[in-house]
Amino acid sequence: MKVRAHVLSKITSTLARHNINASALKAFDGLELADSDYQSLAPVDILLGSDCVWTVFTGKKLFDSQGKIIAISTIFGWVITSIVTTGSSSTTTMNTAIDIDASLRRFWELEDVNQQLHRKPENDEVEQHFLKTHTRDPKWRYIVELPFKDPNKQFSDTLQGALARFNEVERRLMQDPNLRSQYRQNVQTNLGGCQAL
Repeated sequence: MKVRAHVLSKITSTLARHNINASALKAFDGLELADSDYQSLAPVDILLGSDCVWTVFTGKKLFDSQGKIIAISTIFGWVITSIVTTGSSSTTTMNTAIDIDASLRRFWELEDVNQQLHRKPENDEVEQHFLKTHTRDPKWRYIVELPFKDPNKQFSDTLQGALARFNEVERRLMQDPNLRSQYRQNVQTNLGGCQAL
């Protein structure tokens, strides 16, 4: 059986065991039990999920005189079920009380819209910039101009640098016909049939 396992230092705390009368197990003499040391406390070695349960069972079952299943065969050995144990069982109940009125009051106090917001002037400027400059493209995506702290920002002359790079690309394409053909094909594919070099 293949399983995806998570190796943990501890799966669960030691579980309480009920004492089983040895005479109740006489009917199972000769069966190889999945847990041969069932009377002693021991840590859990492996915990299989419900997705593995049908792979573990081999299909053999033993029944009591009333037709109830009392033993099931697994790939690990026989698992005994339905044995009545003596002794008291304990039940733990946990209750919690919630004051709904107080919880609702706290919720409304947190959600009070009349609270004064402490806003920075820069945040107001950014919001005003968005309201003045945003548009939507045909696919309904927002387009917003980039804000500058200095509205009259002077950029250096970038035209000469752009022309120099363009001319260098043109020279490389004229020297390499294969690269030029690939470039043309790419431009025509991506720009919807525009003419390139």
